[in-house]
Amino acid sequence: MGVFGQRFEREQFAGMRERVGVVVRLLGGGRDLWVSMAPKSATAAIAMAISGRLGGIPSLTAVLAIATGILGAVLGSAICRLVRVQDWPARGFAMGVTSHGIATARAFQEHEIAGTFAALAMALNGVATALATPAVIGLLDSLG
Repeated sequence: MGVFGQRFEREQFAGMRERVGVVVRLLGGGRDLWVSMAPKSATAAIAMAISGRLGGIPSLTAVLAIATGILGAVLGSAICRLVRVQDWPARGFAMGVTSHGIATARAFQEHEIAGTFAALAMALNGVATALATPAVIGLLDSLG
């Protein structure tokens, strides 16, 4: 897979967190539910702070963030192999963005480079989630 394909996959993983909130809203979930789900791919502490500030349920957000991390740690490597992502930086970045600390530890078990990129992605994702989630929630609130 070329550099463009790997970059596209990383961007798709990163955009999932905002799409979750949109899907829950379209399916009729209440605001507190979709606000609680939106930041789930950040670390639990960041996700809970965002959720609480925007009117979500921080304890629900914590459960979702922890479950996301565990699922990512368990399934992340297999999914990367399934879609034939062989580049260690791309694999680590994808795991760090989607599944934070638990998957970052798993990425370090697989390869030092994957773990390094997972840690970088986890940090960048925390910042991006803290900045983007309020904007996305504000947009959804303005739509009705």
